[in-house]
Amino acid sequence: MRRGKLRSAPRVTHHGAAGRSVSGRRFLLAAATSNVTVRVLDPTGVVAMLRVNHTQPPFNNPAIRRALWGAVDQTAFMQSLVGTDDLSLYHVPLGFFCPNTPMDSEAGLDPLRGPRNLPAVRQALKDAGYQGETVLLMVPSNSQAVLQLGTVAADMLKQAGMNVEVYTVEFNAMLQRRNRRGPVSEGGWCQAARNEGLRHLPCCSATRTVRALRGAIRRWRGHTLPA
Repeated sequence: MRRGKLRSAPRVTHHGAAGRSVSGRRFLLAAATSNVTVRVLDPTGVVAMLRVNHTQPPFNNPAIRRALWGAVDQTAFMQSLVGTDDLSLYHVPLGFFCPNTPMDSEAGLDPLRGPRNLPAVRQALKDAGYQGETVLLMVPSNSQAVLQLGTVAADMLKQAGMNVEVYTVEFNAMLQRRNRRGPVSEGGWCQAARNEGLRHLPCCSATRTVRALRGAIRRWRGHTLPA
């Protein structure tokens, strides 16, 4: 950008915007120059999801899926990406309908509000019939953001008393395994962390990457950018 060879960077991760990678530090350095403009292109942000495989144990049991809601801490997922300084960088609670859209709705999201009661969740899972089956959680290794979300998801499942195996591979390899329809013992899967698509179990919330980027640039440059 400083040399005029790159005209735009439409999407920068929070990891990069915070300067925690070589490419991120280079981008911040370029964006700190007077001839680079930073603005919000998509105010609705990005939705991250934890997809469950409802065709295989243990999540083929609807009672187990319902019991797990009590363990989901959307704030913990979001703060693993954007930190705790600016609460406007994420939106909780989040359900099927995205916030700040014509169909925005928080109906039915009460189970996601308030502190988590993990002992109650463990008992609810036991009552629902969970018997220690392996939960294979697939996480793409080449997405820093989703990798971070996968770490939080694995910890959440373990605290809920589930037997978790984390399968971290390159994204294309993850898709190949996701297409398998058999059980975990035959190369199948139970859950997958993703950053797109509205599917069964929302684990996270809308993040506003460009707004986080603006904050990082302010700290980098040492003064405030126009709103």
